[in-house]
Amino acid sequence: MLFRICVTFLCLSCVSSGIVEPGCTRFEYDERLLEKAIRMEIRLEELAKTVENLQIENKNLKESLNELDSIKTELKVTNTTLHRLEETVDINSASSLALQDGLERTRTALNTTYAATDLFQVKRKGPRPAFLAILSKDISATTAGRTILFDNVVTNIGSAYNGETGTFTAPIEGLYLISVKITGYYSGSSSSGTTDYYQLKMNDNLYLRLSANVNGNTHHFDSSSVVTVMELVKGDRVHVDCKQSNKYVEGSERNTFFSGFLIE
Repeated sequence: MLFRICVTFLCLSCVSSGIVEPGCTRFEYDERLLEKAIRMEIRLEELAKTVENLQIENKNLKESLNELDSIKTELKVTNTTLHRLEETVDINSASSLALQDGLERTRTALNTTYAATDLFQVKRKGPRPAFLAILSKDISATTAGRTILFDNVVTNIGSAYNGETGTFTAPIEGLYLISVKITGYYSGSSSSGTTDYYQLKMNDNLYLRLSANVNGNTHHFDSSSVVTVMELVKGDRVHVDCKQSNKYVEGSERNTFFSGFLIE
């Protein structure tokens, strides 16, 4: 895999007419691009391994669901028994009143257990939601506030990520691990360059901000990434956008992506 990446980048270096950073040789420029590609490949392999582990865990959780079904059946039998016992007591006696109170407390505990097992089943029924989407081509000019469309959907367990809108919608309540990596590019020649700001948003509200510093003197490329946890309820929306217009986002080298999965 590493050899194929090396050959690809060396060939591209020979035939392309891309911009070479001032103050560095063609070899140094290609070497930097190669290092970024290798880091990206390692990151993608780690994400793929995470998804594989989640699939194994989901298989084990199905067995837990079967056990929960058995528990719910036993609870229903117990609740039915309590109803029959309640019908036989004399509610006019002091002892029966105490028993009645005990029955009500037991019924309350049973209802709480029902609610807890139902919530667990909703959360754990089927595979855990997980997604990985990569920007497949460069964005030559961003529009402030417009969602970045990570259109190459590599993984989408639960179909909660929409590649056409660039938005992940939480299918169930839970704690999610969300990660974003943005690679910026400076197409101008100014040595001062710019600082490009990108925003991770939840329900159109700023959650975290990323920044890439690019210029025409020391480096044309720069990347910014974030890995965070988000507590989401069903229907919450998460997306990434650029705070400014006319910013260049690198995507053709598979080094800009958006991913996430349900932790619990």
